Amino acid sequence: MFPFLQRALLRTSLSALLWCCAAHSGAADTGHLLQNYAAQLLPDSVLHYASQPEGRQRQRIAGIVHGKNPAERQALLFVLDLHDDGRMQEILRSATFDFSDPSARTDIEIVESHGNQRFSLQVNARSACGVYVSVYRFALIRGEWRVTGLDTSEPACGPQQQIEPGTEVSRNFLSGKHITREFRRAKVLRTDIHQHPYPVFPLQNFAIFDRRYEQEPAAARP
Repeated sequence: MFPFLQRALLRTSLSALLWCCAAHSGAADTGHLLQNYAAQLLPDSVLHYASQPEGRQRQRIAGIVHGKNPAERQALLFVLDLHDDGRMQEILRSATFDFSDPSARTDIEIVESHGNQRFSLQVNARSACGVYVSVYRFALIRGEWRVTGLDTSEPACGPQQQIEPGTEVSRNFLSGKHITREFRRAKVLRTDIHQHPYPVFPLQNFAIFDRRYEQEPAAARP
C-alpha cells in the first residue's frame, strides 16, 4: 500500500472537526481570526486548516472553507500568512467550486501541512463497500501554487461482502509518474507504472473530484 494511503486510511474513523479542535486547542486566537476570515469568504461555513511556522513572527496557513449544507455546498481553498500581531496576508484564494453531495456521504477528512510551500487535502466518500479516499497534493512551484498530485484508494467488496482493498492510483502531475495497483483478496494482483506528461493545474482553478485530474492524456492511452 502506498504510504500516503496507509496514513489516510488510518484516519478515516476520525472526523476533521475533532482533528481541528485537537490540533489547535492552544491557539484560540488563531482559530477565532480564521473563523472570521472564513465567514467573510462563505457565510455559514465550515473551516479546515493546517498551519506551519514561518519564522518567528508569522505562520503559513492553508485550508478549505465550505458550506454546511451538503446538498448545496460551495467551497474554496486558501493560503495565507498570519502574523503575530494578528495581521493576515492572503497569498492565494481559489475560485469557488461546487462541493455538493445530496447523499451527505462526502466529507473533508483533513488538511495537512508539509512545510510552508506544500500541503495536502484528504476527501472521503463513503459507500456500502467502504470509503473512497482522495488525497490532493499542492505546492508552490516557481512562484505559482499548483495541484501537484492526486492519490486515490477505491475499496472493494469481498465474496462475503467484507471490505477489501480494490484499486490504488498515485498520480504525480510534476514528474508524470502514474502508478496503479490492483488488489484481490487483500493481495496485490497487478502493478502498472508508466510515464506521461500532465498539463499544469493551477490551484486557482482547483475543484474536488474534477475529472481532469483523473484522466490520462490521450497520448498515454493504449
